[in-house]
Amino acid sequence: MAEKKNNSYYDIAVIGSGLTGLAVSVDFSKRGYKVALFDSAETWGGLNHQVHSGSSNGLRWLAGNELGQKSLEFLSQLLDMDLSIKSHETNPWIYDSAQIKSFMGFGDAAPEFHRQYSYFLSTSLFSTTLPVADWAASLFQKFTGDFFSRSEITQILVEQKEVQSIQVNGQKIIQAKTYVFCAPLFELPPLMKNYEWGIKHKQRATKGPYLTALQLDLIHPKFHFDGYRMGLIPTQNDLPSLGFFQNPSPEGHQTSHWMTFVPYEQADDSEKLGEALKKIKRNIKKVFPEVLENKISERVLVAPFYTLLEDFFLKDCKLPDLKNFYLGCSQLQDGLSIYSCLIQAKAVSETLLRDLQKRDTSFEDVSGTSARPVADPITN
Repeated sequence: MAEKKNNSYYDIAVIGSGLTGLAVSVDFSKRGYKVALFDSAETWGGLNHQVHSGSSNGLRWLAGNELGQKSLEFLSQLLDMDLSIKSHETNPWIYDSAQIKSFMGFGDAAPEFHRQYSYFLSTSLFSTTLPVADWAASLFQKFTGDFFSRSEITQILVEQKEVQSIQVNGQKIIQAKTYVFCAPLFELPPLMKNYEWGIKHKQRATKGPYLTALQLDLIHPKFHFDGYRMGLIPTQNDLPSLGFFQNPSPEGHQTSHWMTFVPYEQADDSEKLGEALKKIKRNIKKVFPEVLENKISERVLVAPFYTLLEDFFLKDCKLPDLKNFYLGCSQLQDGLSIYSCLIQAKAVSETLLRDLQKRDTSFEDVSGTSARPVADPITN
């Protein structure tokens, strides 16, 4: 497990320790590079940090598709672990005309943000031996670089088409040969005041559009509804609610997960979030009243930045005219799910490894057994 050290010069500095940042950090620390991982939070993991509440980490749906297969194979490689990926057929449902029916697609009545909903209504599902809730913790255990918690990046200094350094907590200066930004994309423009942003890139990075996923986890007595089926409860003049029942536990309890989307600008508005939560509960009560009446506990999760910036075009995961700065933001991937974190990490890793090998032909990558020479720490 990584420990924070006092060095201030690295081969790679990774900003953001969510799933994407952890994956990139593990990949290159295993290859012998000297990696620093920064996060403004108390600990690592971001939205995928392990939570011990009895209801896992919210809705984590592993759709059985090609993107998922590539993501899970990459995760397996990082962890040196056989995840025993298995595919299961599932029968998504929809509440229509006061009945639960098989979901056959949106047709001509597709709601706004239907792509976000379609991912969860897939007809196949992957399972792995390692629960999704444990992915971040398992990656962090593999990381051999330096981790800096409570370390907010307050400036990214750009000169001569390269990032020269980053400023941490308004004081400490950290230098690296390469930088990977894995925090939410909209946080980037204010940090790079001396970078000449293109109007389109800056506008899309700052304004999105971004979505916030509002989730409700419920633990209740066993309910007579097939587990591992995702469903949709439409709402007139509003976004639908998604619902998913896990299989019952040996103790006879069952967990169900519920989710809807709200505009990102409402993420900090407690009144708006409260209204959205009430809508989710009204939908549950309409279809499964017993679930709410007999609930044992509930937990609310707010997951911002849930979106896809379809027209934010990048070449090789880099902003124009920046040689040593890579974007690991999951919002750039067409995954709209936990897969997007791993796929973006894989894309960054492949591009960065190719570039690093071009810069330093003397370094032989043997993934974990080589000794990587690094520069001496700088004096601030």
